[in-house]
Amino acid sequence: MVTWRYRGRVVSIGWFALLFFMVHIGHLIEEELRRQRRTVSWLAMELYCDRTNVYKIFRKESIDTLLLYRISVVLSHDFFKYYTNGLVDDGKL
Repeated sequence: MVTWRYRGRVVSIGWFALLFFMVHIGHLIEEELRRQRRTVSWLAMELYCDRTNVYKIFRKESIDTLLLYRISVVLSHDFFKYYTNGLVDDGKL
C-alpha cells in the first residue's frame, strides 16, 4: 500500500481516495428520492423546510451529520454507508 506523510500523519492510498474522490452526498440523496418516486415537495414537508432548501441540499458535496441523519430516517436509507464502507473494507474500523 502506498503511504506518505501529510501534516505529521502517515496517510495511505485509502485516505487519499477519501480526500480526493469523495462522494457527492447531495446527488446521492436526489437519486434515492427519485428512485423512491417521491417529490421534492414531499421531502421538504418531511424535513419541515422549503423546497428551495431541498434543492440546495442536492447541490451539497458535504452535509451536516444531523441533517444527513434526518434525511436517512425520512427516506429509510442509510446515507452514512457511503462514507463508512471504505473504512470498514480497508480494515480501518
